[in-house]
Amino acid sequence: MKKRILSILLITVLLLGIMPFSAAAATTIQSVAVRVKPPEAGRYPAYAVNLDTDGIVLDVEDDTYGECQENGVVWFCGDTPAPADQPFEIGKVYTVRVLLLSDSSENEFAVNPAITVNGQNAHLQWRTPSYISIEYTFPALEGHTVTFSAGSGSGTMAAVNNIAGEYTLPACGFTAPYSSQVFKCWKISTDSNDWYPDETIHVFQDITVTAVWKNKDSRAEVFDVEASSEDLASIPVLYGKKSIPQINTTNGHPAYVTDSTGNLRWQRKEGDTWVNDNTGRFTPGEWRIATQVRIDERSDPDNESVLGDPVTLTVNGQAWTPENGTGKPTVAYNYSMIFFVSPTFVIVDNPNIQPPASVGKVTLRLEGYQSGKAVANAVVKGNDRIHIEETVLFEANSIQDLEGEDPSKIREASGTFSADKYYAAVIAFSAKDGYVLDHLVRDDVSFENAIEYMESNLGEVFRGVYFLNPPAKYTVTFHSNGGSAVAAQKLDFGKKVTKPADPTKSGYVFKGWTLNGAAYNFNTAVSGDMTLYAAWEAKAPMTNPFVDVKKSDYFYAPVLWAVEKEITNGMDATHFAPNNSCTRGQVVTFLWRAAGKPKASGSNPFKDVKKGDYFYDAVLWAVEKGITNGMDATHFAPDATCTRGQIVTFLYRAAGKPKVSGSNPFKDVKKTDYFYDAVLWAVKNEITNGMDATHFGPDSTCTRGQVVTFLYRKEK
Repeated sequence: MKKRILSILLITVLLLGIMPFSAAAATTIQSVAVRVKPPEAGRYPAYAVNLDTDGIVLDVEDDTYGECQENGVVWFCGDTPAPADQPFEIGKVYTVRVLLLSDSSENEFAVNPAITVNGQNAHLQWRTPSYISIEYTFPALEGHTVTFSAGSGSGTMAAVNNIAGEYTLPACGFTAPYSSQVFKCWKISTDSNDWYPDETIHVFQDITVTAVWKNKDSRAEVFDVEASSEDLASIPVLYGKKSIPQINTTNGHPAYVTDSTGNLRWQRKEGDTWVNDNTGRFTPGEWRIATQVRIDERSDPDNESVLGDPVTLTVNGQAWTPENGTGKPTVAYNYSMIFFVSPTFVIVDNPNIQPPASVGKVTLRLEGYQSGKAVANAVVKGNDRIHIEETVLFEANSIQDLEGEDPSKIREASGTFSADKYYAAVIAFSAKDGYVLDHLVRDDVSFENAIEYMESNLGEVFRGVYFLNPPAKYTVTFHSNGGSAVAAQKLDFGKKVTKPADPTKSGYVFKGWTLNGAAYNFNTAVSGDMTLYAAWEAKAPMTNPFVDVKKSDYFYAPVLWAVEKEITNGMDATHFAPNNSCTRGQVVTFLWRAAGKPKASGSNPFKDVKKGDYFYDAVLWAVEKGITNGMDATHFAPDATCTRGQIVTFLYRAAGKPKVSGSNPFKDVKKTDYFYDAVLWAVKNEITNGMDATHFGPDSTCTRGQVVTFLYRKEK
């Protein structure tokens, strides 16, 4: 089994291989000469293209014409793309369009390049520097003439004109050169094979068909063929699976009933016509078998034989009917044969017998396919209409190894699944009783976690090979119940969750993580996806400790908020000093703490900012985020007082510099000022107002009460 799957993997890789191409030297492409196979009546469109201009890639990523386009080539009849599966027709005019793309951005087509198709000047349909579309229209297609020659015989046969594509050879109408001779076969001027009446040839040019003669056949003739089949009577069962019966010749050897592909087939009647039926089961109606009786050359070296004229066939005592109605066989130099059809089998509908249901679409899943879980415990499941016959898992260290040609890098999976490995699943399933796979196609079968579908065999058993995504890790989600966000963790089976930093929630104290209402033990091994929930306890209402902050003050709520959030403290236990001026170091520290004290990654360029300073991390963060700069390249001036213009600018930049609109009412705020947008944004968002209706006071010193108020309004 393993060798067979590895072979499938390797064959697929060869089909999917991608070869790199070399880059061409920079140049202007002045001319392009294209050669294509010209249209011929009866032939199918050809898409091979030759160029004598180097550095051109033909495969353009453009599927405008769908299946009518291949390798950058489209054939048109008039304005309509010519389908690839329809031959060119006599009398019609065809145009070829070739789409060319330069292979490098350094190469480009000239503005008006010289272009030819098969040596003829062509039309430039479209051009960009890297892309051109060329068209050429061929003359209307003409048919061909089939001329007949008697060879060494005599007589005449009329030529046949205006032929293209398939042509069925007629019976010989010439007279043999000698009475001891008979017609043997036709020879065609375009190939060396022997051809016989009623055989179909392909005509793409004028040809001569010449009669070949032979001495009359001296082989023994077989007229009556008898055969038997033990299983024939039991095969046509309502909704039974169609199978080919074994028919053995009992009389008339060396003639035999052939069961080679296409020579023994079931047919059903549609109206007055019998049609071959390739579906899987019998349905009510009329059915019959069509088969071939044949004798091959030297099938019995001691007694060479040929089918006589006419031939009869009897199977299980019932006479079968020649398809040609005459019983006259086709006799060639190396075989003779004739087709027969069986008596009709009438299958009657029975309402008590229900037809089997199609399994429909099937979604396969590999249960237990998790990183860290045992491979041996993984099980493929489908729906309740199928039975899993076989499951084999293969692994490799990379997707390239899994798709590669080296079988030593592909091994049967064992141990535990790993997110660092890649896997392929070989799955076989059959239909359960009451269901059939008859109408199942490979696109009806999907596999969860599959990267791509590789190979399948359909029939009584579906067999597919699927490449899988690396196995999933378990996800541990942290639900903070209104607190600050905590990132989820991805873990292998059996690993332990890393306890994260405690979340925060205004007015509450964090009491730990819970699972199913109980405190979670972080020493527990993970065995599946789960969500941990934060537990909180409400804080006691904060009381105002400051004698210089009264309930009637505009900064009363902001001060208590800032202290509770640990954005700032009082100057001592009972004084906040709301009217004291605020320094640059204090302002960036307030912003940094409000942002959650994020770490900065840059180095410190400032001589007046030292590692032990309370504002050290805040200054580096603010500069890194573009919230403020130093006073010069090496000085931040943390003790300098902060103005109203500066503080609203800090807040505006920390908010991401949102777009602002509206008119400016302030005489002391000009469009060229660095704080212009920040002032308009702060006033519009009610973070602050002007000193009066027409003055903002951007150079006025900002107090501690004002700064925490501005920050409070921004955060709220």
